[in-house]
Amino acid sequence: SSDVAEAALETGARGYLLKSDAGRGLLFAMQVVAGGGCFVSGQLREHLGAVPVVTHRHEASFHTDESSLLDEYARFAEAAFGDGSALIYAGNERRRTALRRRLRQRGVEIDRLESEGRCVLVDVERALASLRAGDGFDAAALRNAAVPLLDRAVSASGGRVAVCGDGCGCLWTDGLVEDAIQLERLWDEFARERGFRLLCGYLVDVGRLIDDNDAGLQSLCQAHSVVSVR
Repeated sequence: SSDVAEAALETGARGYLLKSDAGRGLLFAMQVVAGGGCFVSGQLREHLGAVPVVTHRHEASFHTDESSLLDEYARFAEAAFGDGSALIYAGNERRRTALRRRLRQRGVEIDRLESEGRCVLVDVERALASLRAGDGFDAAALRNAAVPLLDRAVSASGGRVAVCGDGCGCLWTDGLVEDAIQLERLWDEFARERGFRLLCGYLVDVGRLIDDNDAGLQSLCQAHSVVSVR
């Protein structure tokens, strides 16, 4: 149960895997923990508050199908709106449209929130282009692109902001593993400095991910406070 998982994390456990997830998630969870990360079964994520994190929360969520990933974003967004936060999401046009639809189905007044500036949906390709500096990414480029967006969201919400999106996941899918890891590390530093919650979504074949890029996976997980798989 979530109570047992939360108690385990509070006492210093670095992971909690439900028995029902063991078939597809055990090796993945072991890789995450061995690399210094924290793994929690996806079904428990929205019920837990005891993830070991100090000043911010930076999550990576790995999904094997599109619907599951969009549901995760919708849950994240709904939780953000529920606690008064503004939401910034970066995705392609199809996913932005699908996320709006899911949020409306959950009773979220998405049009009002967008007009108020508490929900900002941006194009992921444009966002990635704005963060590039030469052949990679650097902190200055991230700040130049993200600070004005975050400041407007903070103004609209009165202080709280939650950020999620597909940017690093797109890089990983395109085979730009080092770029994805570099950008995750930059976002982690920035989220720690500004104190906002950050969710990075990955649409992947989890089994193949473990087999094909063990070192890259460990580096990716080390850039996050907690990792989950659905």
